[in-house]
Amino acid sequence: MIINSGCQALSPEDEKLVRWWRKKYSRQVRLWASLLVLPLLLLALFFIFFNQEEKLPAYIFMLSFMPFASFFVYKLVGVFGKMRQTRTVLRRGLKQVTTGTLLEVRADKQLLTYTVDNNTIKVVAPGPLEHVSDSLFLPRALIVLEWLPITVQHNILLGVQYKDVPGATSIAEPTSAAEKAPLMMRWNRRTIKILFFTFAGPWAICLMFSERAREPEIMFGMLLFFAAIVIFLAGFALIFNRRVQNAEQKIALTGVITEVFVSRYDNEGSGYTRVYWYRIGKQIVSGYLDDDRFLPGDKVCCIYLADKKGTQHGLFSMALL
Repeated sequence: MIINSGCQALSPEDEKLVRWWRKKYSRQVRLWASLLVLPLLLLALFFIFFNQEEKLPAYIFMLSFMPFASFFVYKLVGVFGKMRQTRTVLRRGLKQVTTGTLLEVRADKQLLTYTVDNNTIKVVAPGPLEHVSDSLFLPRALIVLEWLPITVQHNILLGVQYKDVPGATSIAEPTSAAEKAPLMMRWNRRTIKILFFTFAGPWAICLMFSERAREPEIMFGMLLFFAAIVIFLAGFALIFNRRVQNAEQKIALTGVITEVFVSRYDNEGSGYTRVYWYRIGKQIVSGYLDDDRFLPGDKVCCIYLADKKGTQHGLFSMALL
């Protein structure tokens, strides 16, 4: 039986979080639109540079791209709808608050399902959580769950408060460039493979079906296409590293772990890499890779790099107290 469930007005912190989600959906709209448009631009280049007799690669590319285009359109429409719905509920200014005994927390990729007494609430995995495959929690705990209702399958989690768990404390200190250096992004083997196959695939098709692909101007165009991909990925790494460089404080967060989430990633065919996330107070902190030492109920101190808004950009240390 639910102890209490009702609506409350959004707090300034809630509105800030909802705007963050709206910006995230807006970025996803631009991403899926780019994935749809860029191959079409490449297809247009095929038709511009090749004669009628040499356009077989373009037709093959167009046919092979159609299933991907349908998927990109599907994702684009879905994310655009979420962005509009988030804007609508933000204008409405109301959130749902459910208080009761926590019986279960289930994770399924991007969704978390909280069972509070006999009430089941599905929410989108908050903040940085992705590909969540497992979760641990404090059973039979009295909690206050704040969430924003959007659709039956898509609600935004605003906060979880464990009533019988003391609040977490945090101390912020300045950090140095030497401390941040190990957190900088570097090119790895997987990135090199993605670059190679993205470039070699279209070029191999051209060389296979057209002698004109060996002409200097065509090869120059393909090199420009490859350079655009390299610049895009290099820009992504540059933006990430710039964020790390601009994060000028390290935060020591001390408190009790109330929830643990596990994200699992394929490790190039040789097993899986597990990333552990911990809810400590109101924060969700990323832990070490493949490190399952910490469980709900443990009191820990974790020190992480953060920007002025408190967003985590890397973990320095984490230890039991």
